[in-house]
Amino acid sequence: QRKDVNEFLVYGSPRQSTTSLPTGTTEFSLIIKYGDTTAANTFKATLNGINISASFSPTAGTTELVNISLQNGRNTLEFEMEGVRSDGKTAADKDRLVFIVR
Repeated sequence: QRKDVNEFLVYGSPRQSTTSLPTGTTEFSLIIKYGDTTAANTFKATLNGINISASFSPTAGTTELVNISLQNGRNTLEFEMEGVRSDGKTAADKDRLVFIVR
């Protein structure tokens, strides 16, 4: 996707899309930055198919730390947020982060 769209949602932690964690890990501290032109009312987050959007406070141009509860095995965290591209058009950034608790 376009670079300006990819900047609607940026992660300080984790740095990669798949993260392996040691056995017994029950939580991950996610650092997320919301782009300057994003629309908070379009934010959506799901963890293993369950809506967890209320755990976040998406505000354009801010960064927050959110502790994500994890279970053993594969945990899939999906995000979607709309914003305005550099050409003035609206677009959506969709990301998927995977946490594997061994």
